[in-house]
Amino acid sequence: MDQKIILNYVKLYQHLLERHQILLDDQDLNNIYHLILLVFKLDDLYDRPELNPPSPAKLAKIKTAMTSLMPDYNSLGLQAIDSVFRGMQDESRLIGNRCLSLEHYLKVSSQSIGASIIMTYLVSKIKLDPRIWYSDIIVKFNYQINVLIRLANDYLDIVAPDRSRSVGEIPQVKASSFFASKSHFTRFLLYRYIVHKLRYCFYQVKYRYLRQSKLSPHAEEYWQAIACSESVLDWAVQVYLIDRNSCQ
Repeated sequence: MDQKIILNYVKLYQHLLERHQILLDDQDLNNIYHLILLVFKLDDLYDRPELNPPSPAKLAKIKTAMTSLMPDYNSLGLQAIDSVFRGMQDESRLIGNRCLSLEHYLKVSSQSIGASIIMTYLVSKIKLDPRIWYSDIIVKFNYQINVLIRLANDYLDIVAPDRSRSVGEIPQVKASSFFASKSHFTRFLLYRYIVHKLRYCFYQVKYRYLRQSKLSPHAEEYWQAIACSESVLDWAVQVYLIDRNSCQ
């Protein structure tokens, strides 16, 4: 984990956030940077054989550090942290499950994606109403983003494998196991990405109209929630275009 490179990616994220009309100060960016480092540390506890099963004390230390970085200890951020910790644990239990399907794998493994912690940092910062964040529209939208990031991360293990990293890791279930070929996996990933982007464009048009017409009192909040979530996916894509190993 090259911390200097990660810091450069965080600076790139600042520019992407501005495109989504989300403004953060230097302290916020520093907090996001340290949250990312902590997610890597958490992932390490479950990936490295010599650290598995993770020490409860080490897990607690990471959770406490993450919690301290959330704006005003916002409940949305704290619940996202708890969800990622549960996701990591649930994902580690998938190994050896012979009846596992792709959809079940994605349902479990998408919960361990650290992207949700970054999303909720943003919505905590703008003090978004929890009822908006946990609405069916936003929950489904965020799930699709987490699935896309999980699929892309697993896809990178095929197109740009890191041999030194994979040798030192505990064997894991990967999305590639559910596809007959790399081309099949590629088409599936692109299809999910295109469908998500079409949905995003639809919401952009819908909530822009509702904001301008003032037909919905919550249109602005839905607009902000979607922007916070989509910014993380846009960031993942931009970083991937710079460095294919980055997401790994």
